Amino acid sequence: MADSHRAALDVLMRDYADIGARSRTGLLVTPSDGKDSYTVSAIGVIRAKRILTLTAPVTEDGALVAVMNGQVLVCRWFGSTAAFRFRVKIVRMVFDPIPLLHVELPPLVERRTVRGVPRALATLRGAIKTPTDMEVVIVDISISGARIAVSTAVSLSNGKEIVLHSLPKMMGRQFDLTVRATIVGNFGYADSAHPEIQFFGIEFREMSDQTLLTLHAYVQECLAFETDTLAQILMLVSKEVDSID
Repeated sequence: MADSHRAALDVLMRDYADIGARSRTGLLVTPSDGKDSYTVSAIGVIRAKRILTLTAPVTEDGALVAVMNGQVLVCRWFGSTAAFRFRVKIVRMVFDPIPLLHVELPPLVERRTVRGVPRALATLRGAIKTPTDMEVVIVDISISGARIAVSTAVSLSNGKEIVLHSLPKMMGRQFDLTVRATIVGNFGYADSAHPEIQFFGIEFREMSDQTLLTLHAYVQECLAFETDTLAQILMLVSKEVDSID
């Protein structure tokens, strides 16, 4: 039974290692005269002219959504600490080599703070003591808490105290991270692609300065990697070699 639980976590680790597929760098856009929303990628920004370059919206079957110069799009973006909503106007459309939109940012953007500290996507093995040991995968993390994945049919009720242990790798070495925490959310079997996996939210309790700095460093490293889309693509299909001429 333990092997099957570990295998389920291995599959989750493999799928969730594609941080780009889970990343929040996508914008949700809705044509002002429509009801359907589409996720697009922000390719770049021209700060001096407040112009964003976006991939053109497409339907689920890959067909281009009909948009035109001068049309207004309602955009929503969810960052690590805040959610944003704003309207943009399409100022240019490019179709070669891929369909792109140049859109103009408005003078005012609506913002709502949704959490006090940044939360980063992660794929980190760990274990919790409840008091027995149980393997988990940390799928997102901040200095205040995390979301963990468990492959066993276990009931972790809100308020239950646990100890989380993991070994994040930074600067070419592993760091010991042991934190006392409390279960604060049961998300259940929230990912249909992984029906054997349960997800729980945990809140970290008071920790030493050294532990806090280690946790902060790991969160910042995860956040940096989440925005490095080129590294994400290359790492997925790369292998370690002795030298690169």
